[in-house]
Amino acid sequence: MKNNRLFTAFILAALLPLAAAADIWQDPTTKVNYTYFVGNSEASVKAGYTSAGSPDATGAIAILTSFTVDGNVYSVTSIGEYAFWNCNGLTSVTISKGVTSIGDSAFGNCGGLTTVSIPSSVTSIGESTFYYSTDTAFSRFCAV
Repeated sequence: MKNNRLFTAFILAALLPLAAAADIWQDPTTKVNYTYFVGNSEASVKAGYTSAGSPDATGAIAILTSFTVDGNVYSVTSIGEYAFWNCNGLTSVTISKGVTSIGDSAFGNCGGLTTVSIPSSVTSIGESTFYYSTDTAFSRFCAV
């Protein structure tokens, strides 16, 4: 039994460096936080009311296609769950062509949101993505 625990602990210790570590980069212009995973060269957008803890995004914003940190380029591939939840000052969003998914309630409770441009690269949109956002946001979608 003791050997099994030691073996399990050894395996876990050996695999630990393979796990992707998350970090946060903030766009200085829009104040949108981008959570990225070191080693995967992919990023997931997080902002507003999320664990990323960014200030509320306001005005018209464009989701970046990619960004560079310490010489590494990270492609933005998704917008996370609740990423812009409760960002009432957000008026319009342009989503870049590299994004393939938008998480649950990503733009929920965004009362000022009037325009969202969603590219054809988006193949998955979560539940309640625009929950309690203004009705005009629904009628203003356009493919990029």
